[in-house]
Amino acid sequence: MLIRPAPVQPPLPPWESEANALNLQGDHRDLYELLREFHGFRREQCTKLREEGYSTLSDLINWKHKDIRSLLENLSNRPSSRGGQRFGDRKIKELQALCWFITDRSRRGLSFDLDLYMQGATQYISFAEIDSEIEKDEAADKPDKFKYPSWNRWEESVYIYLDSIISKNGAPLSYVTRKDLDEGIEWDSFDRKTQKTYNASLEGFIFNIDSKRVLTLLKELCLDTEAETWFRNIKCGRQAMKALQVHYDGPDESRRRKEEARAKLKTVYYKHEATFTFEKFVTSLYDGFQVLEKYGEPLYEEEKLRLLFDKCQNAHPEFRQEVVTSLEIRKKIHEMTLVRLTSR
Repeated sequence: MLIRPAPVQPPLPPWESEANALNLQGDHRDLYELLREFHGFRREQCTKLREEGYSTLSDLINWKHKDIRSLLENLSNRPSSRGGQRFGDRKIKELQALCWFITDRSRRGLSFDLDLYMQGATQYISFAEIDSEIEKDEAADKPDKFKYPSWNRWEESVYIYLDSIISKNGAPLSYVTRKDLDEGIEWDSFDRKTQKTYNASLEGFIFNIDSKRVLTLLKELCLDTEAETWFRNIKCGRQAMKALQVHYDGPDESRRRKEEARAKLKTVYYKHEATFTFEKFVTSLYDGFQVLEKYGEPLYEEEKLRLLFDKCQNAHPEFRQEVVTSLEIRKKIHEMTLVRLTSR
């Protein structure tokens, strides 16, 4: 009887043999494969990272861009007799990109999609560098003192200001005052910033710190105004803003604001720059439109454009032609948008 030799098994890739020898499983194995097989890190470099406490993908979350370079350059400059290990500039940037990707996915409430990472690993190097610079950007201008007639604009300015400040959890500080999401909205339809805003936890150590920051801001902006009455004994920034919204957006207040907005839209007109500038005229219309939309009675685009045209009483031919041209352009854009939306 002819005995056939057993088929020769191909040798395992080096990273896999090493991972087996180290008994790496799950998250530990994923990171080791990514560094050794995909990025070409040396075994000694992977060992050093594990010694420094970075052995899983989850360990990379929130590892700051500048701290990665600081540690790896320090290890590179240290002699091997003192635990040194050389990391070139490219390897540092690749690790920064990986940490940025893992941190970004975590902060947005998304899984670690390593296939997605490997498809765009090079561009994530740039993303990581850009994000590290954005964190240094200055905050927007602080909102003005609270004034009752300007509630809607004031509330928006507070949100814009908070939205320009990055919390320690990586989300904009506006997450503290975020409103509830409408039901049925797909998470993937949100942009990165919105996902971070709504994924951030509303409890815990960081939230408590951020909540106090928001409360301090509201106290400062509402000091010696009627608004401070509505959150005087509240110790949470989120609850303080909610108390203001419950009062100033309540049934009685919203009805009053809608009536004021309609009256304003009826009485506002534009004649010439000397008495009432066109910019102020358009701003007045916009404010009225925004109030009606906020309180559930939005105007159609066609009606907004009609009001804009009808209330321009400047008879100068060139001015009226400019308004007509602007309306026609807006109308075409609006029609094209509707076509695109209905064809999806």
